Amino acid sequence: MVRISPQEQLIRLLSAKLKGHGGLRVQQPSTERGPRPLRRARALLETQGLSDREAGHLLLAGILADHFGPRVASDPQFQSIIDKIYEQIKADTDAHDLLQATLNELRDAK
Repeated sequence: MVRISPQEQLIRLLSAKLKGHGGLRVQQPSTERGPRPLRRARALLETQGLSDREAGHLLLAGILADHFGPRVASDPQFQSIIDKIYEQIKADTDAHDLLQATLNELRDAK
């Protein structure tokens, strides 16, 4: 059986939730789609002393920017959207555990 990492599970969860989201246009698929935000988050986690909240926001922002493209990520409301998604994830035990597992894996990969 193939093991799916918490990182991939988180990306799949967010992608499934965002699929067909009205008003936001998804970028064309890229062969680098999944790993890019994880590489960026891992690099920042290695150099910064980020709290779990800051690291979670960073990871979510990277995944969503990769999913929707740079135009959405540069929208002034983007951070408030990240805040709302983070709070929803925090309120859902399974999703929060998945986010924590992803952050722990990224931190341990140093």
